[in-house]
Amino acid sequence: IRNMHTITTTILGDYKLAKKWYGAKGEFIQNLMYKSHVYRNIDEILPNEISKESTNIQVGNSSDPANNHMEVLSTLSKHEHSSCKIFCPLSYGSDIHKKNVIQIGKELFGNRFHPMTDLMSFDDYNKYLASIDIAIFHHDRQQAMGNVIGLISLGKKVVLKDSISSYEFFTDLGIIVYTLDDDDLLKPIDASSAQSNIIIARNYFTLERLKRNWAEVFNAK
Repeated sequence: IRNMHTITTTILGDYKLAKKWYGAKGEFIQNLMYKSHVYRNIDEILPNEISKESTNIQVGNSSDPANNHMEVLSTLSKHEHSSCKIFCPLSYGSDIHKKNVIQIGKELFGNRFHPMTDLMSFDDYNKYLASIDIAIFHHDRQQAMGNVIGLISLGKKVVLKDSISSYEFFTDLGIIVYTLDDDDLLKPIDASSAQSNIIIARNYFTLERLKRNWAEVFNAK
């Protein structure tokens, strides 16, 4: 890592950590990296308004223990009310941790806990994300950027740890994100904040930027 000529990633803070931890000296090229990091238009994903009676909450993005599921589920059990449904993507990661999460989730929330153990197509996953109101990613490091960018694009409330590089990245862009100790944790994002986030995401996370970033990587000398 110390001898790499160029380092490319979406978040400047990750590059700073590579310099701090590994002595990286290479040039930094900021890069959206993936198609899943491009803005998603909710009107194209779901042309008709969703009609639902529950507040849908997503916890994590995989069955990796780094999602800190148990802490989040415990916190939600102290806040939650009967109209909440908890969705937990567990389609990859640790099988042992997945079983433990499902057991605890069912004990705390009964049939309002919905483990998602099968992989989905990108289109189907976007439709699922469009049904979420609040998403909690309580990782100790930057993860789940595709999920987070997609949810912000769709006007959803996103909860992150304020100690990680992605929290700083989004707030520096002017995007409003929340933390697990939010007093109104189960209250969806207000319309004004959601619209502000959508506008920023639409202007920043573009396919044109993605293409331009990779061109810079491939043309690096």
